[in-house]
Amino acid sequence: MSRCEPRPALLVPAAAALLVLAGCTPTDTATQLPDPEPATEVTLSTEHLEGTGTTGVPGAALPIPADARSLVVDFTCEGGGEFAVELGDAMVLGQATFNGTCDGSSSLAWPVTAKTGHTLYVWVADGVVWTADAVFSTAEFAADPAVTSDCATLSPAISGLYNAEIGFAEAHIDAAEWSARMTAVAVGLYGVASSSTSTLAAPAAALEAIVRDPARVPGAVGERGAEPIAEIDRICDVNQTPLIIMGEFGG
Repeated sequence: MSRCEPRPALLVPAAAALLVLAGCTPTDTATQLPDPEPATEVTLSTEHLEGTGTTGVPGAALPIPADARSLVVDFTCEGGGEFAVELGDAMVLGQATFNGTCDGSSSLAWPVTAKTGHTLYVWVADGVVWTADAVFSTAEFAADPAVTSDCATLSPAISGLYNAEIGFAEAHIDAAEWSARMTAVAVGLYGVASSSTSTLAAPAAALEAIVRDPARVPGAVGERGAEPIAEIDRICDVNQTPLIIMGEFGG
């Protein structure tokens, strides 16, 4: 999740295209050019990184091959504490910072662009040993378009939920305004819950039910909605289309 404060066209082989334009069709198969071979996805390089505790700034150096289009990192840490892993400057790139629990191995994947920083940032508790096995490939990172669309829709809805809760807690809005804002949040959630074809439909529906609960009270909706919000956050991060949470109140 990213938080910001008030933040195939069809390719026709050239030879075939020329024949169509000339009003001809090939008849002698022996003289036809062979179909082009599909592009082969190539593993360009692997890197092994390891450390103890947080990397700090500027992070662990991670050389990126020139033709790389994606990166998969097998990240391992133990002890049950929390971890966070970021490739380059996630906020600038609009990419996810992965969060999880140090209870084994996690597979983390990113798209690689010309702007991707050659560093891997790791946040873990002091004394925690971690390893990261990085594999760069020419394969494009495959984001799910339906998830991408849903994350864009859910970002303002969840921002609205947080802003209503914080606004009431800090006396910026009253109970009537809080209720009106929650009704608007429910409408945004309904759009995904009722029509989405992605895996976000279920957690969006669960969160909508919490927001619409007639017994809802200020300060409790965010707490009760923590589980479906965490699942929405996880799905959007894996797709590398993280939630963008816009804060209305606070510094």
